[in-house]
Amino acid sequence: MDVQGKMTVLRRGTNKSVCIPSNENIVGHVDMCADPMGMRWMMDAMPKKPKPSNTEPGLLYIKGDTHGQA
Repeated sequence: MDVQGKMTVLRRGTNKSVCIPSNENIVGHVDMCADPMGMRWMMDAMPKKPKPSNTEPGLLYIKGDTHGQA
């Protein structure tokens, strides 16, 4: 994922989940995986939409924690 949120597919998997490797060019960006509704929530949160467009709960897994690091 680049700084504008555009994603490039490296390899298609066998399910609908998406995994995104960290990007050292984006501060606070860490490895993560999401199911389709989790990805929808994230794509709504990035431009700070007032409410996510999910129709059901989603799942996000974020590896590591960068809170509090400078």
